[in-house]
Amino acid sequence: MKKNIIRSVCIFLAISFSSIIWGHQPKDFDQAKKMARAIWNEHRETFYCGCAYDRHGVINFDSCSYTPKHKRKDKVIGWEHVVPVSWYGKKLGCWKEDICVNKKGKSYRGRNCCRKTDSRFRKMEADLHNLVPIIRDVNFARGNYHFAEFHLEEKRDKFYFNQCNVIIDERYRLIEPRDEIKGMVARINLYMADKYGIDLGKKQRKLFTDWNSRYAPTKWEKRWNQKVALITGELNPYIQSEGSAE
Repeated sequence: MKKNIIRSVCIFLAISFSSIIWGHQPKDFDQAKKMARAIWNEHRETFYCGCAYDRHGVINFDSCSYTPKHKRKDKVIGWEHVVPVSWYGKKLGCWKEDICVNKKGKSYRGRNCCRKTDSRFRKMEADLHNLVPIIRDVNFARGNYHFAEFHLEEKRDKFYFNQCNVIIDERYRLIEPRDEIKGMVARINLYMADKYGIDLGKKQRKLFTDWNSRYAPTKWEKRWNQKVALITGELNPYIQSEGSAE
């Protein structure tokens, strides 16, 4: 009995202590990546290709079908915004106009300018509900392509990126992820669109509504949502109420 009481007190203190340290939104993208790494530590698997990685972020390519072109460059994970920051940033003045000035007096715009001048952009860029571990080469190839689902006949002619179970169509600038993460992709996009007023367009929203219904959250996705909420105080409601994206 005494041991159980001591154990309960220790757990309570651990949770309280972690809340003191983690109970706030990340202030910027760099801090968000550190937090994301801690969150994903219990599920060390790259998002698109399902490759295992160790606690140092080094990818084990023998654990998956991915064939790296540049083993040295690709060996450590990176972090991707499932909803690209450009989808949000493109409507901002700091993204479109040269309103920032560097130390040399040269004006500039884009991501770095928005980081400097727009607090809401910084919040969006650091949103932990939108950050996943990836292979850097896959992230580079994906760019800011929209998501899609190709017909079976089309898939036969499509290129599976470096043997990873993801289709990246450069001609039409589209990406189809593996079935295992389609629901998660959908719920991330729906959440980000609602929170930051991102216009997904009718086709994308219809696709995500469909994926949300067809692919229920996994145990890890639910756990991930809870872990992010412990830090930020905010859940992704689409994960909590699965299948309701209308």
